[in-house]
Amino acid sequence: MPSTQGVLLPLGTPDAVVDAWEAAWRTALAEPAVRERLQGIGFVIQSGSAAAFERNLAESALRFAEVIAAAGIQGDDG
Repeated sequence: MPSTQGVLLPLGTPDAVVDAWEAAWRTALAEPAVRERLQGIGFVIQSGSAAAFERNLAESALRFAEVIAAAGIQGDDG
């Protein structure tokens, strides 16, 4: 089953800091040893932008909300 992994920074983090994190992750994921290790434990590496990750999270939240509502699932608080 696919999953999404990423780094979340606090809301309002300056763009320069977000860009630096993004660049650091791209650099790390470009290292053959890092790629091999992650792929060896089952990761499929797809590096994208912070904006694309944010969109993916928002789309996933909507998709799961629809599934939860359709199934009638409720939390402990009703």
